[in-house]
Amino acid sequence: GAPDALDDSSPPHPTPVHAAPQPKAESPVELLLPDSKQHPNLCIDQHGLVYLIDDSKGNPRLLRVGSPELNALIATEIGKRRNTPSKFAIEAVNDDLKAKAHAEPKYVRTFVRVAPCLPLGVEIDLGDAERTRVRITPGKVETINSGSEALFVSGPLADEMVRPTSDGDVKLLKRYLAFDWESFYLAVGWVTYTLAHPKIDGSKYVVLALQGGQGTGKSFVCTVLSKLVDPCKISGRALPNNPRDLGIAAAGSHLLVFDNVRHISPAMSDTFCLASTGGSIAQRKLYTDNAEQVLNLHVATIINGIYSFIDQPDLAQRTLFIRLEPFKEADRRPEAELRQQLVKDLPKIMRGLIDLIATVFAHLPDVSPTNPSRMIEFSRWLAALERATNMPADTLQHAYLESIDEGQLESLLDNPLAAEILAFVEQCDDWEGTPANLLDKLNESASLAMQRAREWPHTPIALSKRLRTLQAPLLSQGIDVQFSRGKNRTITITKRGATQ
Repeated sequence: GAPDALDDSSPPHPTPVHAAPQPKAESPVELLLPDSKQHPNLCIDQHGLVYLIDDSKGNPRLLRVGSPELNALIATEIGKRRNTPSKFAIEAVNDDLKAKAHAEPKYVRTFVRVAPCLPLGVEIDLGDAERTRVRITPGKVETINSGSEALFVSGPLADEMVRPTSDGDVKLLKRYLAFDWESFYLAVGWVTYTLAHPKIDGSKYVVLALQGGQGTGKSFVCTVLSKLVDPCKISGRALPNNPRDLGIAAAGSHLLVFDNVRHISPAMSDTFCLASTGGSIAQRKLYTDNAEQVLNLHVATIINGIYSFIDQPDLAQRTLFIRLEPFKEADRRPEAELRQQLVKDLPKIMRGLIDLIATVFAHLPDVSPTNPSRMIEFSRWLAALERATNMPADTLQHAYLESIDEGQLESLLDNPLAAEILAFVEQCDDWEGTPANLLDKLNESASLAMQRAREWPHTPIALSKRLRTLQAPLLSQGIDVQFSRGKNRTITITKRGATQ
């Protein structure tokens, strides 16, 4: 039935008490993103990483979502609300940021240390607290404290770059390098070229190989060059054992330095070739699933060692070889003293290099390499550098080709088959026959230890395959190897003048 009506004795319903409206507490996300509806400060880069753009002062700064730097900022904001910045709370904010970024994606291109400035030029990120950039265009150098549109990222080991002075002097660099003057200007060419080429499609980096015995200051030279191109908190690294490790190191660096290398395996030689010209490798994300992750391999490299460590011709063709000579006793100075002087000289050296890049940019459209190498972009840069420094044409280009020739010869001598071909051609200038005939001839003179070597071909088919990979480096030493296809396959070996 119907409920009994309330009589006068029934207690009245309590009058609801309405609390004063409280302002809604801002979440850390709302503080990090003041405009939460359109969130223009979130972006996704070419590698699929989400960043928060901090444009609160000067040039923009990127904070990767999930990075320790941004996590510390999120923890601070959570702490301001007297809440515990737990791991789960921080992860929740990061997840929220990623969701917002993907809901209305803003795709951008990020750069490491060097960004392009169209139509011809670059911006260099000094990596300092003021977010300073240096813009270099043909004949012009500018310091940019605000207004830059380039978005830079850096790895955890990246260090601050020296701020250049108003006037520079490249020749001050010579006192820290045990090079002759020709090698010195080749090194200057390598530094300026590497600084002037951001990691974009089409950019190719020449591997710098420094070889010298004890007392030549290899590690110190690498430290000096690293400070000029891409300063790092560690002076040198051990050679990675696999492409994955190289790819991870390359992601946040414009330059990697590998110290005291004794040998580079054929597989890692191929990886360095890929890093020189730009490429990607795929790997499994986790061992528990089949998902793949792409690592981009594109980075400039310096490798130093006492012994000849590049024995693969393909890598040798992408390398600038410079031999370091021991310092004369009269020129020796304690390294601590050199480092102190270097701190004083670096700003002027840096300005000299930057001014030189601006001058090379001005000449670059009007030059052509006289004798281009495989790394034709670097040959062209050297041609413009010759003009910028009033050198006779072909001076540096010729020195570079000689460097490649010498490096390829060393790589050939370290290859058992190539070394035996070189010795064989010394006995007979021209030869023609089948692969089986050639293998018999080579086995006659090759030692038993050489024939047992892993690189030695044991069948005519294996000989033909391995000889094809040696065609270009053998040609650089004046040995032309040709293959004819027909009923009877033949190999023709002709001795002629060396060529690049």
